[in-house]
Amino acid sequence: MNNKNLIIRYISYFFISSFSLVLIINIFKQNELEYSLNEYEKFISKEYSKYYDEYKNNSELIYFNEFIKNKELIKIFKNISQNNIENSKKELNKSFKDSFSFYKTLDVFNISFYLPTNEFLLSMEENFKDSNILNIVDKVIVDKKELNSFRILDDKYYLIFSKPIFDENLKFLGVINIEFDFDSFFNENNLYIKAFNKTKETTISKINNYFNLLIILIISVNAFIFYFSFKLRYFKVQKLIVDKKYQELYKQIDDYIIMVETDLEGVITYATKPFSKISGYSRKELIGKNINLLKHPDVSQEFFQKLWNELKVNKLWEGEIKNQDRYGNSYWIKGVIFPKYNFDNEIVGYISIRTNITDTKQLEKINKLLKEDLSNKLNEIKIKDKSLVDSTKVQLMSKILDSLGHQWKQPILNISSLIYNLKLLLKDEENNKDKFELIQEAEFELKNLSEVLNEIKYLFQQNQEEKTNLVDVIRESVLVIQEELKANNIKIKYDSKNEIFTNIMFNELKNIILNMIKNSILQTKLSKQSEVTVIISVSKEDYLLIKIEDNIKENDENIFKNRYINTHLDLVKLFVEKNRGLFWIKNSKYNTSYYIKLKSENI
Repeated sequence: MNNKNLIIRYISYFFISSFSLVLIINIFKQNELEYSLNEYEKFISKEYSKYYDEYKNNSELIYFNEFIKNKELIKIFKNISQNNIENSKKELNKSFKDSFSFYKTLDVFNISFYLPTNEFLLSMEENFKDSNILNIVDKVIVDKKELNSFRILDDKYYLIFSKPIFDENLKFLGVINIEFDFDSFFNENNLYIKAFNKTKETTISKINNYFNLLIILIISVNAFIFYFSFKLRYFKVQKLIVDKKYQELYKQIDDYIIMVETDLEGVITYATKPFSKISGYSRKELIGKNINLLKHPDVSQEFFQKLWNELKVNKLWEGEIKNQDRYGNSYWIKGVIFPKYNFDNEIVGYISIRTNITDTKQLEKINKLLKEDLSNKLNEIKIKDKSLVDSTKVQLMSKILDSLGHQWKQPILNISSLIYNLKLLLKDEENNKDKFELIQEAEFELKNLSEVLNEIKYLFQQNQEEKTNLVDVIRESVLVIQEELKANNIKIKYDSKNEIFTNIMFNELKNIILNMIKNSILQTKLSKQSEVTVIISVSKEDYLLIKIEDNIKENDENIFKNRYINTHLDLVKLFVEKNRGLFWIKNSKYNTSYYIKLKSENI
């Protein structure tokens, strides 16, 4: 799982859990609000009941004192008929006009009168009609009993007291309704209710604030928990990635690096496969043995004493050691040794990383002998040919002496390596095919060395002026090595139309071109490239410039190195310098260009 997916996953979990927690808290919040509101409603109901009773008692007084037993009212109702209803309305209004004005000051909203037929007669409010009141009046007419009720008009509550009107003989005459603006009286005159309403608002606000703070706190805690959990998971994932990389690294080290670990006493605790291979011992045989198991008899005890002293003082040793494998064979290593620490920063052992330099040591010895031999041969030549004593030729011979070691280095190195591998294969009788191939390669290198030695003789010949066509030289060089070019799928492109002449000897110029082509063949084999194109171009101005370019890709560092260290290029360089010219190389990952520049006097 990558970091992006992990972050998205944890953010999703956080929002889902936070949303769920908010929902749960809101449920508790609603329950708390409902409880508070229920308590408020209980109180309001109690207060409403108290004032309802008060209104009811007041209305009873009004009824008895002003209407129910009012003789004038009873007289008017007795005399009402269908013919004099309008006159009766006027008479009622005239008789109770002053009473109506008085009752308004007592928060009486309306007083209305109805006939036994449920017909509206008169109201304190002009043009007053209400269907709800008519329903109440119907019930009073039917039951001949008083009825108390509420009605809502324009979002206001009105308390209604409806009572039947009887004469002295208990004859039913009509109905009277008295209405009170209950909300107005209740809200405006009861300070206790107002205070309680304020308390209610405060309580609701406190509950809201409490639960809002609780939500913020819980979300914060939830965020912290998820962040901490994410960090733990992130570090765990990163640790797995690092562990995987370290495992891959350890595998690479175990497969390719010559490395050994020891304790403080020099006892081997770990060894890689290459270390086991070079020592001749299996890892099982090495673990638990002292590193002195590989000590060569030629190495003195003083050397190792100096090594350990330097390691203890500097916490690092670097140098070359001669060792001995289990079969008694000598080999050289170049290594570095450094301490191994535990978690308490204490030294618990040592680690040594090594490089096999046996072949290099053998080559150094061979080169030393070759230089001594060549030096003796050159001295003999100088004695026989006194013409070589002039300053220019002395310098040239000095360069030749210095270069011969490099010329022979690569073939000898290859032969040495082939012989070493052949020794190893001799231990295993099943690899007969590999033995044959190694022998063939050794014969090829020896043949190559023989050709080099034959070409070297031309270096010691005096320069003679000879008019040579460079195009003819190129054509003949390609013809000589044509079969090998086809075998390696190498195409040579050059301009054969123009004739370019130089006074360099034909054989020397041929050796230059031929060795350049041989170098291309060598690089093709090393790179294992299926198809190679070599372009030879020549330009002539104040000097002669020969450019040879190939398209060989450098995928291997060793191939790159071989561009500069091989016999063919060394010979080219020597022949060019003999003719007082310059030779250089421009290398890239995808191609290499070789340049030969001859001075104007050689053209």
